[in-house]
Amino acid sequence: MWFNPIIIRIPPSNFFFTLIARIFDVEMLGLMIFPFIFINDEVTERNILLHETIHFQQCKETLVVGFYTIFILEFIFNILKYRGDLHTAYINIRFEREAYAYMNSCNYLEEREAFAWLKE
Repeated sequence: MWFNPIIIRIPPSNFFFTLIARIFDVEMLGLMIFPFIFINDEVTERNILLHETIHFQQCKETLVVGFYTIFILEFIFNILKYRGDLHTAYINIRFEREAYAYMNSCNYLEEREAFAWLKE
């Protein structure tokens, strides 16, 4: 592990959170932009932080630039695959599939194998 993420709490009415939520048609509770994790300051559930921390680990594994390259390319591919359905395209990105699948598993980060997202 190189280091831990820097966690920043922001109000849910934040322009950036609102914009991302509208684009992807998701409830925006957290966002990882390496090395930061931005969390909606009304969120108390640990699973949101775990979801974003899984993304942080994925980002480190792919040396940061790989994460964003794969994320964007897979999102574009999924938009075509799911005929413009942005929400479905987003939740089917392999990084998101891993994060959503294990965000409720308290010990997942300790047990997680490197590059686990390749198996999703």
